Amino acid sequence: MITCWAATITLRSIGKPTTGLPAFFPTLPSRRSARIGQRYRSKYIAEVRGVWIDNSLAAIESERISDLQLGYSFETGSLKGLSVLLQVNNLTNTPYRTSLQDDSSQATPMRMMPERYNEYGRRVLLGVNYKL
Repeated sequence: MITCWAATITLRSIGKPTTGLPAFFPTLPSRRSARIGQRYRSKYIAEVRGVWIDNSLAAIESERISDLQLGYSFETGSLKGLSVLLQVNNLTNTPYRTSLQDDSSQATPMRMMPERYNEYGRRVLLGVNYKL
């Protein structure tokens, strides 16, 4: 157990439970499919590598990441047996953000300042499958 930012922390790098909400929409006939998923992680405190190669505590900000998957399979005609899958990870390009306590002001001792803001971008994958 440690005391940090006027709060007692028993386990570092452990956030509150995350939540996920996947939804799958198959259609009839079964040629088309759609899936959307979203996961949420609340803000938590973690030990991270600092600027001077030391370990320091930082607040990892909350994030909500959405994924999308669309599929189509051809069951008749000259493309019979062909299926296509489009998948997009991090659909809204949610950034990874951290913040640190700013000790420079006595007037506002609990003030937080941004530390990191990383955008990893969205990833688009296209898959093609053919069955004989």
